[in-house]
Amino acid sequence: MQSFDVALCHVLAENKGKRVVSFYHEGQKYWLKQVEQQKGAEKFLKPFPAKAIQVEIKRLKWLNLRHVPTAKLVCSGDDYFVTTDVGDCISRLLQKNDIEEDKKQQVIAQAAQKLAELHNQNLVHGRPAIRDITYLNNQVYFIDFEAKSLFSNLYYQKRRDVIVFFYSMFQAKLDEKYIRMAMQSYAKTNPENWQASLKLLKRLSFIYYICLPFKPVAKSDLISIYGLFELLLNK
Repeated sequence: MQSFDVALCHVLAENKGKRVVSFYHEGQKYWLKQVEQQKGAEKFLKPFPAKAIQVEIKRLKWLNLRHVPTAKLVCSGDDYFVTTDVGDCISRLLQKNDIEEDKKQQVIAQAAQKLAELHNQNLVHGRPAIRDITYLNNQVYFIDFEAKSLFSNLYYQKRRDVIVFFYSMFQAKLDEKYIRMAMQSYAKTNPENWQASLKLLKRLSFIYYICLPFKPVAKSDLISIYGLFELLLNK
């Protein structure tokens, strides 16, 4: 039986320069992420790719120590790291026709509940769009945390998390019933932050009125803004 280290060496050798690849070892799926290979203007926009990947490694270690539902860091080096697989993003899962309706409702309610629980622990994601929330073996996981949002201005960041989470549902064009179910689940688990998030949204409602004249010709992003304000604030 080939050891994990030997298998990883083969994967690294066969995928030089590839940012993210998946591979299997002894029936388990893993993800390899390597330093970003920058070209052209990217070298000026993101000048320290090696430092960036070390920040990601540090963040994963921090999250794993606190048992946050995210991918587990398996191993790392100067220019790469390997994590466990945590399933498919729920934005794709909810669009699948072969998934039963009861299952879809369970997934979206659990996603909202887990985000609320994260906030109850005074932790934040930074950008909890449903494309950054996955589902595997009846468990919800969060991926691609933003490092800076883990430590700064928790009061605001938790409320921003809620707004981003629901805005992403409108972007994904989810049925309103799923969004309402997520609202109920979050509000039940963290009523204090739910009410505070609605207050923040009300303070931002000027955005809705500024955009309102463009509604007849609005495209995807603008339509998502209308949906967010109209459903959550009952406009």
